[in-house]
Amino acid sequence: MIAENIRHLRERIAAKCVECKRNPQEIRLIAVSKFFGVDAINEANSLGVTDFGENKAQELRDKYEILGDKITWHFIGTLQRNKVKYAVKAASFIHSVDSSMLASEINKEAKKLNKVQKILLEVKTSFEDSKSGLSNYAEVLDVVEHCSTLSNI
Repeated sequence: MIAENIRHLRERIAAKCVECKRNPQEIRLIAVSKFFGVDAINEANSLGVTDFGENKAQELRDKYEILGDKITWHFIGTLQRNKVKYAVKAASFIHSVDSSMLASEINKEAKKLNKVQKILLEVKTSFEDSKSGLSNYAEVLDVVEHCSTLSNI
């Protein structure tokens, strides 16, 4: 089932790439592994999937302790400041930075590990109350300017 899903997804990616004149090798497939165990991740990894996203810091921590750096880990969920240490230790990328305060906390934890943490800012693009992120241009600029002063992100 996993092999078939990956094959089908890669075919769809390749078709879209042809449509928009992009090289499929330029596309990074990130498999969201929440609710999947280590065996499923290992199977997908054996089929060429190298990037996995987790949205819970403790689950990321636990899977990282087993699988380590053979996986490129992405933290894709809302990150609470008290869970930053788990995400920074394991994740190559943190996708959900939505404040200067969170960026500072990530920087602090990354400094402890002598790591430069790659982050992505989360921008709210809809008016849904259930969505989070930076909601206007001024907020984005403020956080970007703040992040430019941090040495470990």
